[in-house]
Amino acid sequence: MKKKINKFFYNVLLLTIPMFLIEVIFKLASNQNIFDVATIRILFSLLCISIIVSYIELYLKDKKIKILNLTLVGIASIYSFLQIGFNNFIGVYISFNVTSQAGAVFSYIIEFFKSFYWYYYLILLPFVLMYIYYKLQDLNILKIKIEPEFDKLKSSLAAIAFFLLFAFLFNVTISVNAFQNKLQTISNKELFHNPSNPSVAIKQFGTTMYALLDIKNLFFGEEMETIETKPSYNQNPNIDTDDSKWLQLIENEDDTVLNYLNNYYINNKYTGENSYTGLFENKNLIVIMMESTNNIFINEELYPNFYKLVSTGYYFENHYSPRNSCATGNNELSGMVGLYSIYNKCTANAYSENLYPESIFNLFNNKGYKTTSMHDYTEKYYERREIHTNMGSGHYYDVDDLGLTYNTADEEWASDKEFMKKVVSILNNYQEQDHFMTWLTTVTPHQPYGKSAFGDKYLSLFDTMEYSNYDIKLKRYMSKLKIEDEALGVLLDGLEKQGKLDDTVIVLYGDHYPYG
Repeated sequence: MKKKINKFFYNVLLLTIPMFLIEVIFKLASNQNIFDVATIRILFSLLCISIIVSYIELYLKDKKIKILNLTLVGIASIYSFLQIGFNNFIGVYISFNVTSQAGAVFSYIIEFFKSFYWYYYLILLPFVLMYIYYKLQDLNILKIKIEPEFDKLKSSLAAIAFFLLFAFLFNVTISVNAFQNKLQTISNKELFHNPSNPSVAIKQFGTTMYALLDIKNLFFGEEMETIETKPSYNQNPNIDTDDSKWLQLIENEDDTVLNYLNNYYINNKYTGENSYTGLFENKNLIVIMMESTNNIFINEELYPNFYKLVSTGYYFENHYSPRNSCATGNNELSGMVGLYSIYNKCTANAYSENLYPESIFNLFNNKGYKTTSMHDYTEKYYERREIHTNMGSGHYYDVDDLGLTYNTADEEWASDKEFMKKVVSILNNYQEQDHFMTWLTTVTPHQPYGKSAFGDKYLSLFDTMEYSNYDIKLKRYMSKLKIEDEALGVLLDGLEKQGKLDDTVIVLYGDHYPYG
């Protein structure tokens, strides 16, 4: 007589196998190594989850067990499927802490799914196989004999014992140094408590455990504190500083490494000046954060205005724009305050009520400059009107304030060329004696790169052999960049006609690489 299978262990295996397959396929599709400690760690975490679920299932009827397992595996499959697609499309993984990420995808849902590689769909295979397995059981083609009765005490003890075992092994892999990546900037233990870097967290814990940690952090993460601050910088760096507190700290510090650093820094005298100090004193400043603009913009033939600025000004080669959630808003914030943003949070929106006394606007406000900021889109993604005002911007103009058209059938975004015409008009109101500091954030080169008025406007420029191997999306992106370059031309010509060009410093940087 064929021996019946223990219901508890059967359910554990039935849930763990497809969940683990999802993680393995995700790793392979993401070009991650599956033969490492992280894979073992992921297996341990899935076993812990399966043990909890399987113990609950002991008290459920077979039909409900099937529904629950299919639901859990289905959610895990879809979640992993969307995560790999989002990372491919936007360059970061989804976090429940950033609700506006969803809008970035839903606005371009067709482009989003078009960007998927065929092998991403293999992540859904474990769910399909599980469904077929249950269907074969229902049709009596596949017969599995399971113990109908179970001993509550024995099952409870078994569940507790195995859960504690795998939980202990999981903890070993995140705590013991031998199982850590020495080049990783944040420890696995820190990531477990706060998955602040989704890319590393998913690699180390898998998508299922990351989702649980992300949800936990959403509801039980550290609360934001309100701290009253005053400017801490030394207005006159030539004034001698009082090192008495620092010397006292050195005297009381027992850590030799920290004191080595303390002594190194305290003995480095500074003047706050070098050969560039005061070079642009009393000049006007225009900062332009350019949407989705990267090094392909450096092309004298296609983009002469930008090339002129790059080739005749200062160009910083060793630059980067971080890949993070809400990259446009976060990298705009970094440019305004000189701080790193939080990787898995729309930092600008989350801290929109904060005051920033040392922001770029306030530094110029303190010098008597007229400050403004402008962007040719709405507040659909970022609360710029509040953010920029709290940063110290004297006046913020959005697309409606500027009277620009946008989001028509053919043009998803406003024209940066028309945007710059409005900017020039506003700057023309300043008197000769007025010093101004203006922040501009452009929008035209933004995805999608499907058929559109701006994307198709300059396609003829790329009909030559030189661009024959360029993808049509890339050509449309470069067509949009042509409008960006024309916008810079409008600004330069406008400033020159107003007699302001020679007294104006223009700073440009890109917010992120072109998504899509």
